[in-house]
Amino acid sequence: MEFYPAELATPPLALVALLGLPDLHSKIGNYLRSNHRPPINSISVPEPSGAGRIFGERKPLLTSGVSALGILKADWFVKHRQRRPGVAAVLFERSAVVGDPAGWQRVCSQLEGVRAATRVANARIVVVMVQDVAAGEVPEDRA
Repeated sequence: MEFYPAELATPPLALVALLGLPDLHSKIGNYLRSNHRPPINSISVPEPSGAGRIFGERKPLLTSGVSALGILKADWFVKHRQRRPGVAAVLFERSAVVGDPAGWQRVCSQLEGVRAATRVANARIVVVMVQDVAAGEVPEDRA
């Protein structure tokens, strides 16, 4: 097995794109790498609008007579371990969605942009609401 590249000799690793609130990316990335086995790698993107450049555009299918079914390209494993995440975690401040309809609309439009970008790569979205201090008790109907 020593003559195989590392991506073929080791188990696959998950890759998560962290979008928005860049000051939290290093803390979340360190947590994902150190507290999970196998570790979860992360890509940091400062703004949700940058999701399109990570997930890219879907390439057209080959329509030539030659079929390459079952054959992987040389960099397929590397691409999916280091450049093409399976999950986009979008981070928002809780204050951006509470009380202000314009803020809520802005968050919804950013989420729509991320959804359009992830659809191309068939990736999933996780929405993370961040707040500094505990808000108190949760109402009974939400518990």
